[in-house]
Amino acid sequence: MTAAFKPGDIPVDFQLSLLSSPQIESPIILRPYQQTIKDEVYNQLNQGIHRILVYSPTGSGKTATFCSMIADLLASRHRVLLLMHREFLIEQTVKTLMRFGVPTEAIGIIKAGYSENRDRPIQLAGIQSLSRRQHPQNIDIVIGDEAHTICWYSEYKKLLNSLNNSIQIGFTASPWRLKPHKQYFGEWFDTIVNGPTIQELMSLGFLARVRYFGKGGLVDLTQLDTDSTGDFKTLQMEQKFLDAGICEAVLVETPQWNIFVCFR
Repeated sequence: MTAAFKPGDIPVDFQLSLLSSPQIESPIILRPYQQTIKDEVYNQLNQGIHRILVYSPTGSGKTATFCSMIADLLASRHRVLLLMHREFLIEQTVKTLMRFGVPTEAIGIIKAGYSENRDRPIQLAGIQSLSRRQHPQNIDIVIGDEAHTICWYSEYKKLLNSLNNSIQIGFTASPWRLKPHKQYFGEWFDTIVNGPTIQELMSLGFLARVRYFGKGGLVDLTQLDTDSTGDFKTLQMEQKFLDAGICEAVLVETPQWNIFVCFR
């Protein structure tokens, strides 16, 4: 039986002594801005706001932030459902939770290829798997990683309908959709907690400063058509880039650098 959740009963400072924690070889200490995000989420919860979106850029450590929150919630004897859409994210999150002192016997996984244990207070689930299985019950808090994707799975709405009294917290680095008039975050969340900007993270030394390299003028973008989302049509764009010799230019110039990353 899970403890009943009442608005305002989540304090900012938790004690992790309610459960035995494993020996932690490399514990994670939150960065100041991660702690600020967490404190503000708790502040919103204590004000009775139960649908919260957290925006923080890629590379800011959102996984560490919500894993720290999960450790707090576990210590206060709440049941948490963490939703993800990629298997490697589940494996990564289990390792991060352990670094916050969450014992493995407190974690259950609902995903193909894993044995379920739904009595455990922390449930990690692939959103796709829930469409073929019974929804977990007695969940106090639902946390959605990559909320810009998770929230638009049809199963997400069904899940929330079955857990209509649960707190809802989403994490994303992209709080926008390509169809803003049809898909908007206000459908799922009532407030947003903002993390640092990309510029702030670079100034703090947590992100490398961006340097752009390109071959301007090789492609006439005015000749490209757009699709219903307003983006360039992929196949047409690929052909234009091939015809313009962009790929050859990349192969010629990049060997002068020892390490480089190519985004497609």
